[in-house]
Amino acid sequence: MLVKILASLLLLQACAPTIPMLKKKALPLPASFSDEKSSGESTAGIIWKQFYHDPKLNILIETALKNNQELNILEQEINIANNEIMARQG
Repeated sequence: MLVKILASLLLLQACAPTIPMLKKKALPLPASFSDEKSSGESTAGIIWKQFYHDPKLNILIETALKNNQELNILEQEINIANNEIMARQG
């Protein structure tokens, strides 16, 4: 019985159509990846409200930051550490 099942599976596999492998053409890459708009300064120093100009996106980001539990926990831990430093300094 098992031999019949294996033989039928092998026959079915032999009848399956094969798809030739398609080769994708390589796209040409530019010599450099500089942005014409950038003035050489990093976006890390820009405030996110100035970086994004869409008011709806700014509201969504503010909501996400306000409701981010991990960020709120870290903020409380920083406040606790600052209070301990102030208490030790008198």
